[in-house]
Amino acid sequence: MTARIVIHWPRFGPYHTARLRAAHAWFQNRGIDAMGLEIASQDKIYLWREEAFDRLLRYVVFPERSYETVSISEMIRGVSLALHRLRPDAIAINGYSSLDAWTILALSKVYGCRTILMTDSKV
Repeated sequence: MTARIVIHWPRFGPYHTARLRAAHAWFQNRGIDAMGLEIASQDKIYLWREEAFDRLLRYVVFPERSYETVSISEMIRGVSLALHRLRPDAIAINGYSSLDAWTILALSKVYGCRTILMTDSKV
């Protein structure tokens, strides 16, 4: 059985596409399956078009939905179903201050996933 890492982002933009493909190739060369976990395919902040991805590279929790329209209960249910379906060994979580990040962190413990925090600062 191949290990799997899931890389979370609320929404993948154009520059995320190249990064996710590069991460997938890097992990694949080490015998690890890597894929993206996108919460919603639209949002109200960035007017990015939806990026074309191979289905093996990205799982969208709420396709054709705006990130801002997802309620707390929908987020918990949707992320839980995604983790159940994807069965990751580890999850790289983007940030620590959003509902989706906290939901993934909490549910990763239920599903026995290791977690990696991805964050940056301008300070």
